[in-house]
Amino acid sequence: KLTGTSADVKKVVSVSDTHDPYYLLDGCSTAGEVKNGETAVFSPQVFVRQTNQPDTVNDWKYQFTVTDSVSGDVLLTANTTLSLSYQQIRGYGGKIRVQTRAYY
Repeated sequence: KLTGTSADVKKVVSVSDTHDPYYLLDGCSTAGEVKNGETAVFSPQVFVRQTNQPDTVNDWKYQFTVTDSVSGDVLLTANTTLSLSYQQIRGYGGKIRVQTRAYY
């Protein structure tokens, strides 16, 4: 929602099973929209739900899927980390969805 020169930024998260012993933070370096000259970097991390501390026991790996938020078409896949520049996002039409998966 835009008001004057400020914007309310809301993050959408998927509801997860609260009995799952872990939860995932996407580690996105940018909140809201990416501006010209910026790059959004995703460096996810898995946390132990019981302690709210990073999980250091398991060797987590990450997979990213970038899709067109309108058509659902897969635009890009990546592993470990993901960087998306303003120019890339604009080239995809500006409306994308990033899904992050964690596994070990």
